[in-house]
Amino acid sequence: VYRELGELIGIDKAMKIYNNYKGLQVNFPTRLYEKEYVVKQALKEHKKGNDIRKIAVEYHYSERWIKEMIAQSIKEEDDNNETKSISK
Repeated sequence: VYRELGELIGIDKAMKIYNNYKGLQVNFPTRLYEKEYVVKQALKEHKKGNDIRKIAVEYHYSERWIKEMIAQSIKEEDDNNETKSISK
């Protein structure tokens, strides 16, 4: 494992990881970004006209999930806008 880390990030950084985490089991989540961030970015990219498939591939979520989250976000925005216009 350390040889692979050394090849990937360099010996000095691999040694830092070894010194800080030796003897511990470390697990890395399969998803790099938090859900809230992905939804925000997906909505932003969708509004720019980017393809749902491209967005899904970039953030490692299914197209279906991205579509559902975008639809939910748009509905929440619409609901918030309606509430603001009613209270004026």
